[in-house]
Amino acid sequence: PQRLVEMVLTDSLLIASVALWPIIPLFWVPVHGLAPLRRRLGTLMYPVVFVVWLPWAVAVLDHPGLFAGHPLSWLRPHPWLGWPLFLLGCALQAWTALIMGHRIIGIPELHRRKRQALVDSPPFTWCRHPTYLSHHLIFLGLLFITGETASLVLFLLDVAVTQLIIIPLEERELLQRLGDRYRRYAARTPRLIPHLWR
Repeated sequence: PQRLVEMVLTDSLLIASVALWPIIPLFWVPVHGLAPLRRRLGTLMYPVVFVVWLPWAVAVLDHPGLFAGHPLSWLRPHPWLGWPLFLLGCALQAWTALIMGHRIIGIPELHRRKRQALVDSPPFTWCRHPTYLSHHLIFLGLLFITGETASLVLFLLDVAVTQLIIIPLEERELLQRLGDRYRRYAARTPRLIPHLWR
């Protein structure tokens, strides 16, 4: 019974993660990379992203067997390592959301009249993108918890899309919006690997 409960919990966590992950690129790539679309849609970006994302989420929930139940032969689950990483990622995500407030959902990017503020208090003094670091920790933790192929793909996708697409677009947009304030901040703050001693 205990093993069954663990399997249901980890499979549910995996399916929920696979279903929810596309929201990140679906929202942030257009917000940071497609300025004409961002200006035209404004807060309509939220329902547009929801309408585009919903069929994916329904398909994942309708076919969970496509994603769960495919363990990696070379990686046994290590929940004792996975859960601390997963929970650390969740805690960091909650902390950055608390610090960022309404800014974590793109309000300054969608509304140019909103105050142009640079957040440079912890955890943003440790690295420039603690939100994306939290995602990486969550998905790495999920990989160790489940040992599943889908969790490996999710982790690699998250790292690739955020590091190669979203962060460069976001930093370009922040430089345009905040100018020298962001340039000075970027010069003293690492991109992703924290300076915990600062």
